[in-house]
Amino acid sequence: LPKMTKMVAKKASSEALTEELIKVGRIQYYIIYLMASGLLIFGRQFIKLWLGDGFEEAYIVALILIIPLCVPLIQNLGLSIMQAMNKYKFKAISTFIMSIFNIAMSVYLAKAYGTTGAAIGTAVALIVCNIIIMNIYYSRAIGLNIAKFWGQIIKMTIPFLILSVIAYFAVQYFWLHNWFSFGIGAGAYGLLFSIFAYVFCSNEYEKSIIRKVLNRLMRKRRL
Repeated sequence: LPKMTKMVAKKASSEALTEELIKVGRIQYYIIYLMASGLLIFGRQFIKLWLGDGFEEAYIVALILIIPLCVPLIQNLGLSIMQAMNKYKFKAISTFIMSIFNIAMSVYLAKAYGTTGAAIGTAVALIVCNIIIMNIYYSRAIGLNIAKFWGQIIKMTIPFLILSVIAYFAVQYFWLHNWFSFGIGAGAYGLLFSIFAYVFCSNEYEKSIIRKVLNRLMRKRRL
């Protein structure tokens, strides 16, 4: 927020603000995609190992609620830009309206479909408010190049999807029966994801961050 406030005060261009959104959003996306895809791939087995049989619906509810949250999380810097421009009022009003819509829809769907129905109601509200409405507002009112932002995210997603699909079917085939095999599987996925991210997705700025961290760790190890 301080950096965005400084840029806005100095009348930074929309292009400069967009580049900052992309730079931060890409880094956030690595973490959020790993967590969301990990839930999708390993969530069912985790719930079964933790709680046993009879809680399968918890996996579905978690997916329905968490996946729509991924989009606003990688665009969090957009909220800081809105605050710096003193335009956060729109976000507050739209969230209030959508919360009322959320309650009404969730109550209606819960009566028909139970817990899953309530989750769907919340997910629809999140998609409409935090994804559709906010991206339109970022583009038209704030002047951010949202098409460019999503172009960058889609480029990153393609290699990640290939890895995730392979991992998903591998986990279904080699069903993880205990915590040891679960830990091995999740650890292997995290390692492969990190390699894919570095080799196929990261730009020079992101690679420099990783190299700095690794060099710092190596120095500490020598000491």
